Amino acid sequence: MDFAKELNPMQLEAVQHTKGALLVIAGAGSGKTRVLTYRVAWLLQQGIHPMSILAITFTNKAAAEMKSRIYDMVGTAAQDIWISTFHSMCVRILRREIEIMGFNRNFTILDADDSKRVIKRLIEDRGLDDKRYPVSMVSEHIDRAKNSMLSPDDLHATAGQNVLGHNIANIFADYEKYNLKHHSLDFNDLINLTIKLFKEHPQVLDIYRERFEYILVDEYQDTNRSQYELIRLLSSHHGNLCVVGDEDQGIYSWRGADISNILNFEQDYKDVKIIKLEQNYRSTQVILDAANSLISNNTQRKGKNLWTEKESVHKVVLLENMTAKEEAQTVISHVRLLTEQQDLDFGQFAILYRTHAQSRNFEDVCNEEGVPYRLVGGVRFWSRREIKDIIAYLRVLVNPYDDVSLARIINVPKRGFGTTSFQRVQDFAAELDLPYYGVLEEADAVPDLGTRAKKIAKDFIAMMENFRKMTQYLSVSELIHTIVNETGYLKELNKLPDLEREERYQNIMELITVAREYEKREEAERTLEGFLIDAALVDADQEEGQREAGPRINLMTIHAAKGLEFPVVFLTGLEEGIFPGVRSMNSEDDLEEERRLCYVGMTRAKEILFLSHAQTRQQYGQTNYNVPSRFLREIDPEFIQLGFIRPKLRPQPQAFINRVNPFKWEDAPKQDSFLDSTPKRDPIRPTSRAKKRVVENFEAGEDIRHKIYGVGQVLEVRGSGQDQEVTVEFPSVGKKLFVVKYAGLEKVKK
Repeated sequence: MDFAKELNPMQLEAVQHTKGALLVIAGAGSGKTRVLTYRVAWLLQQGIHPMSILAITFTNKAAAEMKSRIYDMVGTAAQDIWISTFHSMCVRILRREIEIMGFNRNFTILDADDSKRVIKRLIEDRGLDDKRYPVSMVSEHIDRAKNSMLSPDDLHATAGQNVLGHNIANIFADYEKYNLKHHSLDFNDLINLTIKLFKEHPQVLDIYRERFEYILVDEYQDTNRSQYELIRLLSSHHGNLCVVGDEDQGIYSWRGADISNILNFEQDYKDVKIIKLEQNYRSTQVILDAANSLISNNTQRKGKNLWTEKESVHKVVLLENMTAKEEAQTVISHVRLLTEQQDLDFGQFAILYRTHAQSRNFEDVCNEEGVPYRLVGGVRFWSRREIKDIIAYLRVLVNPYDDVSLARIINVPKRGFGTTSFQRVQDFAAELDLPYYGVLEEADAVPDLGTRAKKIAKDFIAMMENFRKMTQYLSVSELIHTIVNETGYLKELNKLPDLEREERYQNIMELITVAREYEKREEAERTLEGFLIDAALVDADQEEGQREAGPRINLMTIHAAKGLEFPVVFLTGLEEGIFPGVRSMNSEDDLEEERRLCYVGMTRAKEILFLSHAQTRQQYGQTNYNVPSRFLREIDPEFIQLGFIRPKLRPQPQAFINRVNPFKWEDAPKQDSFLDSTPKRDPIRPTSRAKKRVVENFEAGEDIRHKIYGVGQVLEVRGSGQDQEVTVEFPSVGKKLFVVKYAGLEKVKK
């Protein structure tokens, strides 16, 4: 293999620099996956044993792609390389080593819904008000604590006089005890417990850090504190650590990612070599220039300037609209125009937005105009009710201590074991410190449990034990088929309306297909336990409608578009309060992340990029007048041209005009393109009919309602009218500073 012919000079240097710590700053579309795969191939060519190489990615899809590419390059040697996600790697280690910590090797992996169900019960056990302590809020606090490697004691230490904080710490402690008792781990536990294993049992750490001579980590900007610590421990012996990432694409702080991990890499490791991949193979130069000019406004970055050899045909196109509905109509009009004028089909277009709520107008217009589309998002396959029900049955067969799964299926399908009966089982289990399954086995001993309920419990246990015997001779797919038939699950589905019945039935059939595919995989364990691990670790970006035929416009959030590329991209909703969002207005760190998100959206485009905003938008039942996003002002006007705008536009509010005029889009040189044949409109001019938003004045001590954070109390007020700023304290998130005209605050009437 001639590496010099396959790679550009910077890629080649990154591949062949194998000793010590290496930071590869890989700009969007610069071929980072190519670098990672060729680096592994280079190591093997240098005589490194495959079992000495560890490559970590963030999704199962990325791991599978890397494994496939490496296999194509080096053949069967790829089978012995550890290529996996953080979670899969930790599951693999814990299945081998966890018994030394008092856990059962057949522990259950809790997904987010399972975890919340446990936390809900723990909140109830403490007699706390679920309105004051909503499950989602408590769960988020615990999740963030675990991502930061904080214990319940740490939360107590930082709570001070805050009763809410101490109660959350108590629930956190209860949750930890529950998981230990029931041999269950959530996703954070998989990593944190592996770290604990390594620190408390250094002889185990020695096995793995001596084995992995070369470690590669993809998407390093997305690592959290615990992932950072895990990598530090594993690389501490040989020191040959290569991390690849792009601080300008760090967009996951909301799920615990810490961008300082990549920014401070040189301080954390000795003699770090830094290589920047700046040649882009995806976008045209004008798209890159526009994106570069935007992201240069961030301070938390290493600094780079993407370039390409691709010629630019079109400038970035700005679409200005009166309403959100008009924005959707304008975008779809451009899609139709391009499919007629260019050799493009609908599947080559992506419409990106900041939040899922913005998709409705695009869906409506597509439906009205008969344009096929694919909505990326919605309810993911593994989160669908019928899938979770069947997985719960399988989990209980593997781990009878799994109370969460048993609670889900004890009366699914309905078998007459109601809430009251199950509450008595729960109470008796708590009193004797037993799992629910064990109590159901001895149903006759449960106080106040009715005769009928006892019989149902015995029948349920008999059925489950029969299924457990079947695991010895049935495949996973056969077992699923048996469960959905013999439990009466399919019979229950037949009672549903036609469309719902068919959809849920198809989902079950798809699960059986997934099981059969698992059984055919050469590297699979072909066991029920192995299948459940796969199910628990499956990518969170599962999409609906992947198997449907025909090209369709892709509708998705920018987060969902990360890692993807499209010939034509529409980046929509570029308005203050929308993008950047309200939550980011009062934090420079949050604002920089919003800017990075915009940068990610822009760099998804290969040939043509549209930026779009609307003057008015319906939100929470109100018509909001929005000014264009600051991100539009931060892009050099040299790279922008105005696009076709739908006719019959109404006069515009003064607030809109004042923000548009400084852009000076009209000064951008005219260019030859498909847009020249479309109508253009003159830059927006002031009008005497401009409206002004009515803004309430607030006073300290007043209760207000925010559309996201709920009810809070005004602590401090500065200014008045349009420019008034208020500091509000909310029970769930603490203090927040708002500019009143953007925040959508309402007074709470007493």
